Amino acid sequence: MICIYDQRLPEEIVEKLSASGFFLLPSKNCEKLSGALSTHPDVQVCKISDEIIVASPEVYDYYKNILEKYGIIVRKGGTVLGDKYPSDSAYNLAANETLAIHNFKFTDDEVKKLIKTKELREISINQGYSKCNILFSKTGIITSDMGIYKKLTGVKKLLISPGNISLAGYNYGFIGGASGTFKDTVYFLGDPSLHPDFEEIKNFLEEDETDFKILSKKPLADYGSLIFLQGGKDD
Repeated sequence: MICIYDQRLPEEIVEKLSASGFFLLPSKNCEKLSGALSTHPDVQVCKISDEIIVASPEVYDYYKNILEKYGIIVRKGGTVLGDKYPSDSAYNLAANETLAIHNFKFTDDEVKKLIKTKELREISINQGYSKCNILFSKTGIITSDMGIYKKLTGVKKLLISPGNISLAGYNYGFIGGASGTFKDTVYFLGDPSLHPDFEEIKNFLEEDETDFKILSKKPLADYGSLIFLQGGKDD
């Protein structure tokens, strides 16, 4: 079990993840990006499945050299990241076992190819930062983005209020960037009970048979998601 996390993640959260049994891989600093986004995992790599990711060219060697030892397939993306939106959103597609959600005008070509190979249902949205804005539960989705929410037909979903999640250098962050889902458990980067919509979030997760773990007693903070992987070798 592998977890890619922002290298700036507070030590208390890193320690709790380690105690949960994950092999922890800190993100690499991407010099083409500025501020908090330069170390956000969900900007640098796109998770296609538990054993496949696509990495931007700038960080490809870093992730490949480590993760392939654990049976993870690391594909090299063709899109060089840029410091301005949408050039920083090419790998920020949100995918689970059945869905791929993104503004496909901005999606890296290698990512597009793999989601077609996996025969995922493509949901096209206006938002380039879909991974930031989406939390996957067992079968459902939580988002604060009304555009994403409206596009999710035939999907169990919950719309929460925007804001109330910190992101260094920005007005606020997002629920997907402040969490990560492994199997049927959501790991929160902060305490969701401090969020004004906590009861709705809690009830939604419980109804969807999804457990959650609180990794800090501080308010939720966006660190570019936790990306969980599980390869074919001992990890």
